Amino acid sequence: MSSRPPTSLANGVVSPVRVFVLVLAVVFAVESGIMFLLPTLPAWMGEGWTLALVDALLLVAVLCPALWILAVRPLRSLLATRGTLLARTFSVQEQERARLARDLHDELGQTQTAILLALRSIAQASSLEQARDRADAAHEMAVAAVDSTRRLARGLSPSVLLDFGLGQAVERMCEDLASATGLSILRQVNVGGLRFGREVEITMYRVLQEALTNAAKHAGASSITVELAHEGDQLSMMVTDNGRGLTTDPGQRSKPSGLGLASMRDRAALLGGYLDLRGGPSGGTVVSATLPATAIQSGPESELESGPSHH
Repeated sequence: MSSRPPTSLANGVVSPVRVFVLVLAVVFAVESGIMFLLPTLPAWMGEGWTLALVDALLLVAVLCPALWILAVRPLRSLLATRGTLLARTFSVQEQERARLARDLHDELGQTQTAILLALRSIAQASSLEQARDRADAAHEMAVAAVDSTRRLARGLSPSVLLDFGLGQAVERMCEDLASATGLSILRQVNVGGLRFGREVEITMYRVLQEALTNAAKHAGASSITVELAHEGDQLSMMVTDNGRGLTTDPGQRSKPSGLGLASMRDRAALLGGYLDLRGGPSGGTVVSATLPATAIQSGPESELESGPSHH
């Protein structure tokens, strides 16, 4: 797995503990300076109210720039970045709704129309044998419509992810893709029966979905390796393919589809993690994602590690 340290939106914000320590140090330094200089000050400055006023002015003059640099400016930058990411996320959601509407129209809508026409043709059949043939054709179209509905439903809300967790969902997705495309997919899923936060599991699932789709449909890959591991408080995934990779030719470049890996990068950043897309050492593409994740539930251990899938 990648050893790159995770980055997040909060990288530019100084730790509250560090700010507190620095403020204490500044106050201590100012007060110590005043105490050391007190014997050398004119007599009129040694009066209580005058000394208090000088003390307060010095502390304000020193602390205001320090707090602006250490806290206010990074927080403003963080809020601006977060707002930009949220706006892009909402835009991506609208794009995904539009894509779903197109899928429903192109797949289910057209299939249902074909079924209606097939049923009408059955009533107009000139013989019983012809009616049976047309009924068989209508049945095949109905089966295809059911399969399309199930595929769309799994993409929108994968039940295996919600019921059994990320490990099983990764296995199922790899098996389905290998069965549908004939790709060789090596899985190294090392999370056992661990469960994580809902947003973390969904984000990792979508990252894998996007990476596999790109590798299968756009990169022309024949082999894919998927690695998933949980170490400490981090959940990491790496998807490596042997496709065309990140070439400089726009006509040959592997292009994101669906939500897009750019939006996945934003989604990971909102959760305090990162997503990296780069070329492999010997060609192909490597997609790696890391999210902060603490296991919240451990179910029965299951045999999730498996070898290459050849279908």
